[in-house]
Amino acid sequence: MTPAKIDHTNFNTHLVQSSQARSGTPDGNIFFGDDGLVQLITAEELSQVNLGSGLEANPLTNDLGITLRGLYNFENQERVADETLRNFLRATKGRYKYTGAYEFIEGNALDTANSDTGDDRTKVRDTGWVEHNDSGTGNEINRIYHGVRSLNNIDASSQPFQTIVADTAETTLEAATWTDFSRVGPINEAVQVLGSTSYGDTGAGNFDSLTDILVVRVRTFGNFIGETTSVLSGIT
Repeated sequence: MTPAKIDHTNFNTHLVQSSQARSGTPDGNIFFGDDGLVQLITAEELSQVNLGSGLEANPLTNDLGITLRGLYNFENQERVADETLRNFLRATKGRYKYTGAYEFIEGNALDTANSDTGDDRTKVRDTGWVEHNDSGTGNEINRIYHGVRSLNNIDASSQPFQTIVADTAETTLEAATWTDFSRVGPINEAVQVLGSTSYGDTGAGNFDSLTDILVVRVRTFGNFIGETTSVLSGIT
C-alpha cells in the first residue's frame, strides 16, 4: 500500500484496528484504548500491517498523517462490527467548520505516544479539535487545537515556526517565544490555543489564547521571511 494522507476517502482501505497498544505487540495502525486514549501507530514504529491481504507496508506515516474526519469515520466503521468497542463511549465527535473541527469527548484524547514517534497530536492533518474531561457534562475543556495549513509554496527543507501574541507590534514579536512546527516544508498541523489542568489533564498547561493572534513565519536562508497571521486569514 502506497503511503498517503489518510482521510474520509481512503480510511477503509488504509486503516486497521490494532488488538494491542503500542506498549504491547500492535498488529494495526489505530488502537482504541479502554483508558480513553486513541493511538496513531505509524510506519515509523510498526512497519507492516495486515489490511486484509497479508502483511504490507503501513500506509499511516508521521509525515503524511491522518485527518480527524478519517479517524471519525473509521471509528464509526469499527463500532458497527466490534461489539467490545461498543462497550465503551465513543472517542470522537465531528462537526465541520472551515477545514474541520472535531471533539474528543468524555475524557478521550490522542496518546502522547513515545520518544520514537512523538505526540500523536502532531500526526493530525487538516483539522482542529477540542478535548473534554470525563465528567459527562461536555462543558469542561482540557485543550483546544487550531488547525493550520499553508496555501503558498514552502520549500521542502524550510522550517516554519509560530507564536501566539496579544498584538503584532514589532516589539511584541521580537520578545515572543517562537516554536517550530514538528515538520519542515508545507504546514499542515495543529497549534494548541487553550489549555487547562483543572480537569485532570496535567500536561495541558493553563492558558487561554482564543482571543490572541497566531503568527506563522518561514525563513529560508537567502530568501525573505514569509509571514501571515490568524487576523489576516480571517479565521478566529
